Amino acid sequence: MKGAYIIEPNQGLKFPGVEYVKDKVMKYGVYQQPTRAVILNARHLAGTDYSAVQGITQLYEYFTKHNYTLVIACATVSYSSQFYRLFTCGDSVPNAIPPFLPTV
Repeated sequence: MKGAYIIEPNQGLKFPGVEYVKDKVMKYGVYQQPTRAVILNARHLAGTDYSAVQGITQLYEYFTKHNYTLVIACATVSYSSQFYRLFTCGDSVPNAIPPFLPTV
């Protein structure tokens, strides 16, 4: 992806750390001009929680609404499974789930 920012958290993505990641994604993907695609490299993520899943999903919905690109890459199978499981356990399932790509 030409002109993309890669953001690589080095720990589990849980609340309140997801707020820091959301700020970085917005800073590099939206607030700086020109806007760029953002790749969230999940290689080092080992755990997540419901708040983090909601935060990432809200980011993805914002990016989609404004025709920006946000993808999650390099997630382990266990992390992806945990993310999807938490994604579907809420009262209302969001309209879109972020895509997971195997590599950057």
